[in-house]
Amino acid sequence: MSGKILFFNLMLFLACLPVFADSTTVKIFEQNFIHFGGGVMNDTEDFTEEDNGRIVSRTIDLPEFVNPVKITAHLIVNSNGDPWDRAGSIFLSVPGTENIELLKFITGFGGYSDLTQDVSYLAPLLKGKRTIKAFVDTWVNSGWVVDFELIYQETDTIQPPSWNQGLLYSWGLTRKAAESDTPDIDINVPLGRERLMLTYYASGHALKGSGGDEFVTKDNVIAVDGKEVYRYRPWRDDCRNFRDRNPQSGRWGNTWSSDFSRSGWCPGDKVYPVILDVTEPLTSGVHNIAFWVENIRPSESDGNAGYWRISSFLTGWGNIDNWKPVKIEVSGPEGGVYQTNRNIAFRIDLTDNSGLPVVITDQTLEISCERKGAEFSQDKRSWSNPLSVRIKNGSLQLWFRSGENGEFVIRVKDPAGVLPEADPITVTVNNFEPGEGEENFALKYKAVSADCACNDNEKPEFALDGSLTTKWCCNNGGSDWMTVTLPDSVELNYFIIRHAGAGRAPEGDPGHGDNPGMNTRDFAVQIRDSAGDWKNVVSVVGNPQNEEGNVTYHALPQAVKTDQVRLLITDQGSDNAARIYEFEMYNRDLSAIDFDHFETARPPELFFVYPNYPNPFNAETTIKIFVPEFSGIQATVFDSRGRLVRHLLSGKFPRGFHTFKWNGLNIRNQMVASGVYFLNVRFTKNDGTQFVKLRKLILAK
Repeated sequence: MSGKILFFNLMLFLACLPVFADSTTVKIFEQNFIHFGGGVMNDTEDFTEEDNGRIVSRTIDLPEFVNPVKITAHLIVNSNGDPWDRAGSIFLSVPGTENIELLKFITGFGGYSDLTQDVSYLAPLLKGKRTIKAFVDTWVNSGWVVDFELIYQETDTIQPPSWNQGLLYSWGLTRKAAESDTPDIDINVPLGRERLMLTYYASGHALKGSGGDEFVTKDNVIAVDGKEVYRYRPWRDDCRNFRDRNPQSGRWGNTWSSDFSRSGWCPGDKVYPVILDVTEPLTSGVHNIAFWVENIRPSESDGNAGYWRISSFLTGWGNIDNWKPVKIEVSGPEGGVYQTNRNIAFRIDLTDNSGLPVVITDQTLEISCERKGAEFSQDKRSWSNPLSVRIKNGSLQLWFRSGENGEFVIRVKDPAGVLPEADPITVTVNNFEPGEGEENFALKYKAVSADCACNDNEKPEFALDGSLTTKWCCNNGGSDWMTVTLPDSVELNYFIIRHAGAGRAPEGDPGHGDNPGMNTRDFAVQIRDSAGDWKNVVSVVGNPQNEEGNVTYHALPQAVKTDQVRLLITDQGSDNAARIYEFEMYNRDLSAIDFDHFETARPPELFFVYPNYPNPFNAETTIKIFVPEFSGIQATVFDSRGRLVRHLLSGKFPRGFHTFKWNGLNIRNQMVASGVYFLNVRFTKNDGTQFVKLRKLILAK
């Protein structure tokens, strides 16, 4: 196998690189803050913050060169008060595809690191308008400060690649996530391919304490079409060389904790990739690439579970002029009812005859809706209808919104007429808000008690006053509750909760600094039953933690009768304080609501696979799933003997409904025989917890 692998001397190839006078430097981040909580700390004109401040993002126009260029990524990361070693990443966010890592690093223990990386392999993507993000896995408000730049130098000594494709970007694979259904990706290799290189980053960590895979070697494996092509053990035994980057490292005599050898990384240094020549196994056509880490340490024994942060991308050379899209595929929000004025994501793919995206394109499309009130956006800042977009990498993430109720048909076409118009998708929008004259029983009676209040200006009655400028705040060190008592038993079937992200507290009010990162995460609406016990009528796990205007609507298929209602908060969110701006309860006419498609009516803790339709089917069947939070999804089809038939879906997906199809083909693109097949959908939460749902598929030809 060694004769087939071009395995660079990475320490030399990716060492600190000189910067020449004739280079072009583009500064992406300059003294930008990465932190945890505490409000926005970066200039909102140029930068956006995600994940409660742990990600800072910038969209910027990168230069385009006629001649080949050598591109160097240069990062300076410095502690702003966080004393720990933290996993970090500078990555490229390409809409519709996996993130692509530019530079993977681990901060020092409260230290300073100056790191460089050759990223010339990514030249096809490092030009034009791009979004680059910086992440540090900090849990400290003060966090880190980053400077990052790209340095371009024209040269005639390298052959520029033709295309790139992101394969995998993992925030952390636990044993359950990497065991039976390993992360795998279907790719389509163009006819004109001459050389293909796969870049793979891996670093092992511990979820708790000093155990886990941080100090244990593990085999990392890469496979193509089910056949292992490379196996190695990432390991670093040179960590003592970076003592100056670890000023707050623990030490025992002459031994510093940062000195210990680790699984693929050292505190204060970058993580070095493997760059693998995969030209021979990846012939032209459709292939499957899989990654796994063997024997990740489980958490059952002592809580010190292991997990691995891995990522990979593909680089190709050759003449790909004949790699053209033949179809526009639109996927996204069909099948649910969405709230008015919400940003609803959908995706466009330009696909070839294999049904997979063509990763290098230059196509202008028009997105439109005939109904007034519909708007589309690429960046959630500028909105229009119709919207003209240019797709340069085969896929594009877009957003739709409307302030009006009703059904909206989204159409996508090629104005030049080269590609046929896409099949339209229909989005149903409703404001979920009660109309004039509908009575809010909580506001009417205002008889409320709670287990605590943060201060006199944040008592529970402020959550029943009809105003988003005041709130109830509570931090009791555990679950928090607020109980509304009604004078008589009444029938209730609808509840509205307006969380921190919906608040508009004025300056001087204790809630003025509240932000979407403080949204309540897990909660239940309970009623007192005839036996005097509390009974859940609504249960939510994983309410979005970074959603502007966060309001949750909860409709019951059947009304309940009670004289007491309790809001029980079991996970307050990032800083362990409940913040509720309004808690409302109604008895509404819900006869017009289709509860199978009313997104907020289904208990959001349920990972759900709807019955496929049609079933039985002849040519094609559609599958719809619901995930309550950002989750990994692996969907596969097996025959009645348990043999793998087809991989249908693999990746990480946001909260909401998702649809995909199976056309009866197996992994060799051959039509299978009539019969009974089984859909296996494995959901993986960020903590590694998994849920498996099965559905029977009947193919009748």
